Amino acid sequence: MKTDFFSSVAARLKTCLLVASAGLLAAGCVTTPDSPSTAKAKNKNKDNNTRSAVVVNLDRSSSTPEALLAYYQALSTMSANDLARERRLLAQLGSAPDTQIRQAMVLGHPRQPNPDLTRANGMLANLLKSNTINADVYYLRPIIRLLADVYTERLRQENTLRRQNTQMERQYQKLLETQRQASETKRQVSELQTQLEGLANIERSLPRTRTIRPGNKP
Repeated sequence: MKTDFFSSVAARLKTCLLVASAGLLAAGCVTTPDSPSTAKAKNKNKDNNTRSAVVVNLDRSSSTPEALLAYYQALSTMSANDLARERRLLAQLGSAPDTQIRQAMVLGHPRQPNPDLTRANGMLANLLKSNTINADVYYLRPIIRLLADVYTERLRQENTLRRQNTQMERQYQKLLETQRQASETKRQVSELQTQLEGLANIERSLPRTRTIRPGNKP
């Protein structure tokens, strides 16, 4: 029964996304082209229009999966400062399940300068492990699980990248040490060569003495 429920919710989420996309495309098809003056005015107020659209789409009152997906999509249009303000605002809204999901979305969003995936994933894990699962949490489990899986995979990739960077740093340090040792060996060889050449010069500068063999008369 649980599997059927989750499957139906997932199918509903997919259907909502398709319907929303189709609606956007249809709206684009029936829109008449703007005149040059109208287009210029729209471009001039582009930033203000974008900010207004973001504010409208940030619906924090609804706890449906569709509303949460729309909220996550709206986060993609926000700046780092806007995300920081949204994070502070959510912290004041209590600990309702949908609020915690939104907090996790903001904490782990890629547009964050320093996403806190560990904390976000922990919040999602607590929701999934809650022993007092009410109807709202149970209904939102598919989207919680989806978000948790994405964050877990991102954490795995970050850990893999961190290990690779550590290995590369170690290899680089070994290379530097090998170069240092090679340079030291070259210096020692050069010093020995200089000493040998000095000894050879000293030997050449010594007076040659005639060797007197036994039986030879002077």
